[in-house]
Amino acid sequence: MDATGQVSRILLVAPQDSQAELWLNQLRRAGLDLTARQVDQPDTLAEMLATGSWHMLIAFSGIEEIRLDDLLRNLQQTQQDLPCLLILNQQDAEQDTEKLLKLGAAAVFRDDLLQDPTRIALFPHRAERELRQLQERRDKRRTHLALQEFEHSYLRLLDSSRDALACIQNGVHVYCNSAWARFFGASSAGELQQIPLRDLVDDRDLPRVTEFLQQLDRPADAQCGFLARSREGEQLAASLECSDISWQGAPAWQLRVRPRSGNLQAGNRNAERAGRDLVTGLLDRDRLLETLNRHVAEAAHHARFSALLVIEIEDSDSLRRVIGKSDFNQFMADLSKRLQKFPIAPEALGRINDGGFALLLLQPDEASQETLQKELEHLQRDAIKLLPRNTSLTISHGMAVITDEVVDSEMLLSRAQHNRIMRLYQGAGSGEAGRERLLLRKLRHALDNREISPVFQPVVSLREDGKERYEVRVRIPDGEKVLEAARFLDLVNQHGLGEQLDRLVLQRTLELLRHTNSDALHLIINLTQNSLSSNALLEWLARELYESRIPADRLTLQISEIDMLSTPDAVEQFARQCHELGCELSITHFGCALEPFRQLGNIPVHYVKLDRSLLNDIDLDSEQWERLNNIVSSLHTRGILVIAPMIEDVRFLPRLWQVGVNFVQGNLLRAPTDALDFSFLQEEEITLDPIPGNPD
Repeated sequence: MDATGQVSRILLVAPQDSQAELWLNQLRRAGLDLTARQVDQPDTLAEMLATGSWHMLIAFSGIEEIRLDDLLRNLQQTQQDLPCLLILNQQDAEQDTEKLLKLGAAAVFRDDLLQDPTRIALFPHRAERELRQLQERRDKRRTHLALQEFEHSYLRLLDSSRDALACIQNGVHVYCNSAWARFFGASSAGELQQIPLRDLVDDRDLPRVTEFLQQLDRPADAQCGFLARSREGEQLAASLECSDISWQGAPAWQLRVRPRSGNLQAGNRNAERAGRDLVTGLLDRDRLLETLNRHVAEAAHHARFSALLVIEIEDSDSLRRVIGKSDFNQFMADLSKRLQKFPIAPEALGRINDGGFALLLLQPDEASQETLQKELEHLQRDAIKLLPRNTSLTISHGMAVITDEVVDSEMLLSRAQHNRIMRLYQGAGSGEAGRERLLLRKLRHALDNREISPVFQPVVSLREDGKERYEVRVRIPDGEKVLEAARFLDLVNQHGLGEQLDRLVLQRTLELLRHTNSDALHLIINLTQNSLSSNALLEWLARELYESRIPADRLTLQISEIDMLSTPDAVEQFARQCHELGCELSITHFGCALEPFRQLGNIPVHYVKLDRSLLNDIDLDSEQWERLNNIVSSLHTRGILVIAPMIEDVRFLPRLWQVGVNFVQGNLLRAPTDALDFSFLQEEEITLDPIPGNPD
């Protein structure tokens, strides 16, 4: 029934002389593991429905004792969640289809569908979809029951606690335990139900308590001293602690109150300092991540979107060595004060590492985006003035939007860092906010309507191995034109749309492999950074491969070396899971890092695609030739195959063959098209010229 190999149990309501087995064979050919029980008597059917555990009911018309409309009404009355596929003869189909669908049938087919080769795939497709949706509904119910059990256990724990605890939502009590009721002089917890919290706080301290509860960056162990007011009107010196929680799916506060003791003001100052960076006074990384997690929850529950801006001093270690540790700390403190004066006031500002800052911003509108862009352009100029003369400085930045699909603060920070590195390597672009929003609308429309156009470029082996490899690239429509991936991939990653795009490309790829008879066809799929930081993509891909009956090794998943630099831990985990799944892994843009081999020892890689810079002038520059030779030899030593991309000149082919490159790719061989065709290959004689700098 799913990727775990569960067998689907089918209850078949059909006459003995029907073609039921032919219909079941269609499901088996589609890769569905099933077992079926056929019935044609009402009593037997009632017994099977009452005692069996079924995944689907397939019913044929033509049984006098069993009316299909009565069958559907019975399922509705007994509230059985059982998808029903009905197969009618031509006469019944013309008369009863609409009525049966209104009674809850999942789908209705005519019995002559088996004779129509163009439409026969509709039946197994609909059956698989209904089974998947049934599994999702059952999983949801199990999860809901588990959540209810957890909530009951949690409430029992609160009830038995000696601490005075309460949950406040929209300013009123939705729960309190007996210790809380006793503290405020109530006869029972029920007496305080739906009572505003302000009724228990002295009027003079109400502003202080309100400010404390509404702090976004409140330390976890912070306390607020106040005068509590009991139900009888007595005043009690108390301290209040607060945690942000979710109560029945909505934000709430969990409060703990205690009799006041010790020096609360000094304790609050210590708690505040504990969450601050010593050099800059900004939020430290842990406190910043806590704040980001609250905004991630706001986006998920209330669609209140914001954005995270990361600003980084490139090669901060070298800068510290040049100017000294003390001057570097002073520089970072001065720069932090500069960031606090941003025209767009950040919701939170923190230091994420030795040379990096992060600013939490409300999602910028058009005017504020332009202001932000100008401010970032001025930042480098102002920062260089803080350093000694002739000191070099590079400041990079990247942004990630907090939407309702972001999982947590670590994923958000990873996306922002990735976008920062991409901007650094590829240039910041025009930065025109209006053009970017227009492109984002086109992109969302294309994804929502599945309007993507995959194209294929051959990856040709210089030593024949009997396989036909293509790299899959993606375009989206733009009126009568198309937009290439280079135009929108940065935007995809920034707004968290990458995994959605990758899944759509993978679905198209699997459909192609499923309808292609050639086992020699292997496809290389480029993945976005969003997918690398997702724990769900490979689990989803495993299910899709299982249902499609496609061997995993016919897919090669390709990731960028730039992503390895920005999120090394996520890439290592992804690579291990990819290896367990059986898909091959390729690294593209290889060689653009200062130490390209450092990460290769940690992940299982099958291919690397060289960065184009490694191929420049190899027919003219002996040092460049030697560097390429050493890199290819080192990769082969590790058992990794090498792809040379963007080959536009036939003179390169002998050189690449001589140095040991395994595959070549480029418009010289064939530009990306929507066709899969290896007939462009012809046998050619390769003539080797002398190696540059070597007359022999």
